[in-house]
Amino acid sequence: MKLSVIIYCNVFQGYPRELLPVTVQGIPSMHICLDFIPELLSQPQVEKQVFAVDLVSHLAVRYIVPKSLCVARLAINTLSTLLGVLPCTSRALLFGPVLPSLTRMCKAFPPLVDDTVSLLMQLGRMCEAQRSLAGPQSSVATLEDDLNQELCRRIKEIFSSIIREAVLSEKVY
Repeated sequence: MKLSVIIYCNVFQGYPRELLPVTVQGIPSMHICLDFIPELLSQPQVEKQVFAVDLVSHLAVRYIVPKSLCVARLAINTLSTLLGVLPCTSRALLFGPVLPSLTRMCKAFPPLVDDTVSLLMQLGRMCEAQRSLAGPQSSVATLEDDLNQELCRRIKEIFSSIIREAVLSEKVY
């Protein structure tokens, strides 16, 4: 019980996302974090939402159980909802860091591929629409334009990664 309280406090205080692969693999009871992720996803801070999606992706790969699938599906649905309400800059700050997490979730749970591809298609359409508003190679590129262009590029990479690692994978669970 004491360890679960410590993990809960650390998850909500946050720590570098780079440590997630190590902590998820090295701490056998990290699966209890699946209970905390819905609350983390509902936090208004983008950093906590990014952390929650990244955490669930690592937990999904480590613990391929129905609860992980449900929480991963919740994360994808939350991202879909946020996509419709976030302004362009916030959208780039949220989706840029979580794109690799989508590949991990799809690799762990191939049934999530359809929802994830739908999310990526919608995100890609929004990015391309934003790029078209900026005009053809405008002479004054803004930070928002740069973030959006980078996000467009990364969406294409992640789409290819999902196809390669989740759809065309020879390893069937």
